Amino acid sequence: VSVFKKSERFSLPSLHTRVISQLRRALNSFSSEQVLEKYRFFGDSLSDDDYKIILRNMPLTKHYAFETPLVFFVSRSESLISASNPTGSSENELDYGFSVLTTELDRHKNTIKAIDDAYLVLDDTSCRNVFPFWCFVQVRKDRGSAIIRVYHPGGDSAAAFQGEVACKLVESIGHRTNQLLLLESLYKTKNASNLLIPETEVSTDGITSKHSDGSFSCPIQHRVPMLLNHRVAPNQAILALDSTVLQNFLVSNRRGIFAYKDESDNVFYMTLRHYKTPETEDGEHNPNIVELQVHGLTKPGPSITDQLARLLQKKLLLLPLDALSTVLKKNPYYQLLPADVAFLTQFQSAWKSLEQDIDAMSECSTKVYELPVQMQDPIMLLLMFRQNISGSTF
Repeated sequence: VSVFKKSERFSLPSLHTRVISQLRRALNSFSSEQVLEKYRFFGDSLSDDDYKIILRNMPLTKHYAFETPLVFFVSRSESLISASNPTGSSENELDYGFSVLTTELDRHKNTIKAIDDAYLVLDDTSCRNVFPFWCFVQVRKDRGSAIIRVYHPGGDSAAAFQGEVACKLVESIGHRTNQLLLLESLYKTKNASNLLIPETEVSTDGITSKHSDGSFSCPIQHRVPMLLNHRVAPNQAILALDSTVLQNFLVSNRRGIFAYKDESDNVFYMTLRHYKTPETEDGEHNPNIVELQVHGLTKPGPSITDQLARLLQKKLLLLPLDALSTVLKKNPYYQLLPADVAFLTQFQSAWKSLEQDIDAMSECSTKVYELPVQMQDPIMLLLMFRQNISGSTF
């Protein structure tokens, strides 16, 4: 180590300057690593100030760092827009995309919010009392990206491995964020994007072809299979349900797709499909089953699984009754089949069962709202309610 007297006329040789700079970085890195090691043992009892100290020391250590760009669905352009290159018309929607992304990061079981834009990422096996490593995801709105930093006591390879895990987590949450944005746009506009629901075309021979991969499509979260009476064709049943119970939820640019938001503000899209079961020997039972398929990111609430399901079943229960009425009007002496007689004798009990279930659900879901003192004419409010909900089939 060479020692030089401080002088304004002379400076250290370049070699000495480089060595001193490297020594300074090494000492700072060592000091920062000691800070990180100290705070690892604090576990989930860390305060906001502690996290600020940790994040301030992370860049000074030898660590894994990776930056991944963010893209969000923008309804105005019907496409994914890079968050790093926003346009004037898309800035508000991108801000909303960042808000949804940070909310999803905050909700994830493997993340802990450190400060406003940074989240600590752990894995399923990580102890919460003593953190095995430091892995942070920082959402940089100004750069339109997420920066991942990992410091691992196990060395570079362990840090790189954990960094890859964090990258996959960010990609997964980003994918879910865009699914939520697409679902919200679907519900508000009743217009589906090809990214969520692929556009299909049905040819004369009944073959359906897809024109988009639907990379953000949602899985089926709930199914409602419904048996059909032997007098009801599956296409007839689907058409009747489409034009009555489900009509208010129809998506304008997708045939047979319906958008609905449940009581928990979760958005779903639904469709009706039919399939066959093995036919019975007597031939008086309909082998076709119509199924309501509910797509989304969470399990739907009772307004879909119970209330809507029973309304659909009530409508299907009326269809064979209408068919039999038409037949008997044309020929009052028509000899009913045993299946027809069984349907008519059981109709009243089946209908009452559905009515009782709906009434019971209505009683369980009753809510009382207290009107503000400023409301001078409650009758006008009730008339407004009646006018706005009278068109609903729910």
